[in-house]
Amino acid sequence: MHLVNYKTKAWGLAILVVIVLVFYVMEFGHLGNTLFATGLIKKSLVFALVIGIYLGWRLQSQGSEQVDKIRIWAACILLSLFFAPMVGSISNRVLSFGKITNKSFEFMEEKAFASSAYGFLKDETIEADGCYLFVFYEGAIHRLKRKQCIYWDRKRGDVINLPVKKGLWGYEIVMQN
Repeated sequence: MHLVNYKTKAWGLAILVVIVLVFYVMEFGHLGNTLFATGLIKKSLVFALVIGIYLGWRLQSQGSEQVDKIRIWAACILLSLFFAPMVGSISNRVLSFGKITNKSFEFMEEKAFASSAYGFLKDETIEADGCYLFVFYEGAIHRLKRKQCIYWDRKRGDVINLPVKKGLWGYEIVMQN
């Protein structure tokens, strides 16, 4: 009976890990369209480090030997650091109640991109899968990922308006059109 319990828990944990990893991968697109995302990531990592140290300190008593206590500390700190960018980005985006507003950006350039898991054949005609939009905003150049190129008629220095939502932690997310 205990064996079935452990198997059920192990399968449940494995499924949970896969689901969390899928959410992590899906969040990359939103994190890439977050303005000044490096600040959000750094703050998330610092906060996660504090949480990990606290959890390690609280849970270390469950280890009977020194090696067990080190494992608990390492697991608490590393797992919290691993998931910090995802939690920071999701909480910034989902828990914000700000309105979507149009903000002005200085257009730099647009570059179409194509990707393939197996590469491209030599004479194959390649269609773009999306577009990178480079804009200048508040003293920095930002690369935003878009579904398609729509600013082909713009020149460097032109002003464009993009939909932006202010996140819970103050970091702005450029929404997809």
